[in-house]
Amino acid sequence: MFPLSRPMNCVGLATALVAFNVGAAPVQSAAADASAQIRRTSYGVPHIVAKDERGLGYGIGYAYAQDNLCLLANEVLTVSGERSRYLGAKGKTLEQRENLASDVFFAWLNTPAAVEAFLQAQPAPVQALLAGYASGYNRALAERRSQGLPAECGNGEWLRPISSEDLVRLTRRLLAEGGVGQFVEALAGAQPPTLASQQAPAGFAAALARQQRFATERGSNAVAVGAQRSANGRGLLLANPHFPWMGGMRFYQMQLTIPGQLDVMGAALPGLPVVNIGFNQHLAWTHTVDTSKHFTLYRLQLDPKDPTRYLLDGKSLPLTRQTVSVAVKAEDGSLSQVQR
Repeated sequence: MFPLSRPMNCVGLATALVAFNVGAAPVQSAAADASAQIRRTSYGVPHIVAKDERGLGYGIGYAYAQDNLCLLANEVLTVSGERSRYLGAKGKTLEQRENLASDVFFAWLNTPAAVEAFLQAQPAPVQALLAGYASGYNRALAERRSQGLPAECGNGEWLRPISSEDLVRLTRRLLAEGGVGQFVEALAGAQPPTLASQQAPAGFAAALARQQRFATERGSNAVAVGAQRSANGRGLLLANPHFPWMGGMRFYQMQLTIPGQLDVMGAALPGLPVVNIGFNQHLAWTHTVDTSKHFTLYRLQLDPKDPTRYLLDGKSLPLTRQTVSVAVKAEDGSLSQVQR
């Protein structure tokens, strides 16, 4: 439970400071534009202190990469639509989707224009957090390459430095997870129908089945106790998110501090330089995954005279064509472009 007024200044910290190099002093980045101090509890939870958002993001990205380098690299590969380029079209994502379908979807979702517009719409402090996070991750990646990559990274061919844009791609994936993200196979399998066959593609059935599993497998609960009902006279909040223990939806616990400005502890999803569920000295917050329908599907009739048009309110309207191209690695290692 999260007590609403709990002080958080390094509670239960191990005595040793875990910094970016051996020693106890805060460490500057190579560009000397960001620094952070990382302490870890005896259970490994990072407590990160920095003077500004750039430094805080730097510390978060470095700490996260220390613990989850290959996981985040794998997620970046997915949301960039590049799994087929490095791992082949028939491989599977952590969510057990075929690489090609996943790549088609994310190439469609995360176009360069959409990603750049999303990034530029963020306020300056958020942009600083994202830039710092990418720098911290990249430093950890460089260090691990020199020391030897974890076994989970395989041959490391698909690992690369990340950018703020990669973190935006991850965020856009999370925003779409409960909606259009449930129809990856349907979107990837979409093709112009013919007059002879107007059946829904097989990918549509797979998407509907995945949506049903999402509704039954995901779900959370939270319990709030008012001060009048608690033993210590302070409010309490129990947060119980039913998120996966593996993959890109696994929460990561941390404490973030900018002295005099921010002091918050809680958990965040991969690639996010903020606390999603947590508490500060004054309040606690959580969120849940409910099973209500947040979107409605409508089936529209195709124009019997032209299957590339559909009928809406008695009018025949044209389908919109958008071509998506994905690089695919063959068994012999050669690359080819597959279009949908």
